[in-house]
Amino acid sequence: MATRGFVRPAVRRVRRLLTGSRPATTETRPQPDLNPWSLPSLLDHPDGYLRHKRLAAAVRADHRSGTVLNVGDPFCQLHGLLPEFEVTSTDLEEARLVPEGARFRRSDFTEPEAFAEDSFDLVCSTDVFEHIPRERRRAFVEAALRVSRIATYIAFPAGPDAAIAEEMIRCTRSRVVFRDALEEHAMNGLPQPAELEQLLSEIGCEYEIRPLTTVVEWLTSFLMCPGDWERPELVRAYWRFLDRTAPDQPGPGPVYRYLVVARN
Repeated sequence: MATRGFVRPAVRRVRRLLTGSRPATTETRPQPDLNPWSLPSLLDHPDGYLRHKRLAAAVRADHRSGTVLNVGDPFCQLHGLLPEFEVTSTDLEEARLVPEGARFRRSDFTEPEAFAEDSFDLVCSTDVFEHIPRERRRAFVEAALRVSRIATYIAFPAGPDAAIAEEMIRCTRSRVVFRDALEEHAMNGLPQPAELEQLLSEIGCEYEIRPLTTVVEWLTSFLMCPGDWERPELVRAYWRFLDRTAPDQPGPGPVYRYLVVARN
């Protein structure tokens, strides 16, 4: 009886997290308009939300305003997180989602003709660097420093702990969300902090490397996946809970994602 008395309030608390009424349909699969695994709802996924939130916080801690080139983001996600900045997003592919008022330009920003030298105060990117083959990573950093007038902010998964965590997720049968991205990480090899330190030292810029997200935060975001067919409102409630309770700074423990701040 004591156990039941504990479980029932817990269940009620979870139910209060769920917004909206339960769908009348008896189908087990979510309807397209309710599907959290499709755009634009997928942009609220905790890992993506957290890395963009902390990247934006890092930029705002150093600068009050300015122009920003947001590299490798066809969803223009920094636009809403940095309203006091003039953000232009760019990607190799066409934009997939451009919010009202956002700027997007399709280009390969590493090409000299794409953006002029010192054409933006800041260059930012998150989860792009690890998708670049090792032999082209130096060119990416050099292009970011060329285009930025003040500083470059580059966030990416790196290090042995991140590699072990990704390998475990890749080996599962059910945690298939973002599997293509993880396969590309494995193909190109995750960057190593020492590799970045050597590269930045050779370039000769002032830099710092600090943790952005932890392995535990990243693994927690995989609790629910599309193949589980969980109720859409439960998935959204879980994501909102993680997004709301995530601290502004990463806690202790193994690092999943680092932030490199390189200054001109």
